[in-house]
Amino acid sequence: MDSNKSSIIKLIYSALTGEKQQLPENFSLSEAVAVAKKHGITVMLYYGALNCGVSQTEPLMQELFMYTCKNIAVSEQQMHSVAEIFAAFDKAEIDYMPLKGTLLKKMYPKTEMRSMGDADILIKTGQYEKIKPVMSQLGFSEILESDHELIWNKKGALHLELHKRLIPSYNKDYYAYFGDGWRLAKVKNGTRYEMTDEDQMIYLFTHYAKHYRDAGIGIRHIVDLWVYRKNRPDLDEEYIKTELEALQLYDF
Repeated sequence: MDSNKSSIIKLIYSALTGEKQQLPENFSLSEAVAVAKKHGITVMLYYGALNCGVSQTEPLMQELFMYTCKNIAVSEQQMHSVAEIFAAFDKAEIDYMPLKGTLLKKMYPKTEMRSMGDADILIKTGQYEKIKPVMSQLGFSEILESDHELIWNKKGALHLELHKRLIPSYNKDYYAYFGDGWRLAKVKNGTRYEMTDEDQMIYLFTHYAKHYRDAGIGIRHIVDLWVYRKNRPDLDEEYIKTELEALQLYDF
């Protein structure tokens, strides 16, 4: 691993832990930013650079500051919209289970560190006719339906993927394990459901493996797993191992 790649890891680690890291003399902020933009971790890189002593007076740091401010606003709007959806579903007695970024964002030191292209929520397809008017009332427009998602959008606020199932049915091996996902759902509050911490970890790892196999992964996928484990230090590792073995993912 070259020094700049090593430096990027140090900057991410510093952003997540608050610990200052020593950067090499030949560290190139511009090269690090190019990688960060590609992987959707630019805000993390900025906070890491601040922690590690990179001067805020540098022109590129000023650019990163403005980018971060913009993403704080985007993140706040996304989470506000998600909260509105949850409240509306609760009121209409619609069952739902938040997935992936909608949960992970709150585990990061700052929510804006975890960019989110869209919000993911598992629903029961039998309730979809009940869901559609609620979404319209919230200002969302229905975009399209895929194998496993019903996609809605509210311009300038949130891109939403209502999941019919946790895993696409064409990922036959993983789908055989998860099904639509509701067998793993536990009531958290009212009509809101969540998986156990262990099943959440298994799902996140399977999602990571699916991306690796089907389309490739980025740094953020790995950071998500690290952050989740850091926030859930008391996981039942034996259960996770057994289930990942059943998925043929433990060695991976």
